[in-house]
Amino acid sequence: MRFQMGLKRTRGLIGPAGQMRGARWTLPLWLTAVLVSALGCSSNPVSPTSAGVSSAEVLSPADVVLEIKAESKSLQLAPGWTWPTDVTPQSHGPDGRPVRYQAGYGTTWADHYWYCSWEWRLVKGGLNATDLSHTLEMLASVRSKEYYLVAVDPIDKVKFDNELNAATKGSLGSMQNDVALNCPAPPS
Repeated sequence: MRFQMGLKRTRGLIGPAGQMRGARWTLPLWLTAVLVSALGCSSNPVSPTSAGVSSAEVLSPADVVLEIKAESKSLQLAPGWTWPTDVTPQSHGPDGRPVRYQAGYGTTWADHYWYCSWEWRLVKGGLNATDLSHTLEMLASVRSKEYYLVAVDPIDKVKFDNELNAATKGSLGSMQNDVALNCPAPPS
């Protein structure tokens, strides 16, 4: 049997040897249903490599910790902030299966934590002119971090830019909202 991809319509209702014909797909619907049920509803988890991710791009939680520690060495947190003592991400999902992370997850996590520390410093207020200028410089430097360059969608880069531009003009509403929704609380 030969299958062609695409649509093919035939005329008439009865074909050679009494076969039913009519408007039909070249690839029978029953075969499609069998393939979907066999491939799409499998109880086996999809492996990262079968999902188009090379094994070199897949990290264990321990590998993520190494990325976080490496990136954190290049980042100066806002005054009063420290790195969490345990940055190990979740190792198993709610179904008990192991969780794997894409390469760069730890780097972007560290960049985001760093950025949040500086956002908190700014929205807390009470900074003198020198501290305010330094804080705004630190926040603007997010544009050179992997978090901004790789992990943030283009539409969100516009959000960052608008938020940072507004902050330089003293308008912190958007940044306060971002802190409330996306950042951990400052260390106590």
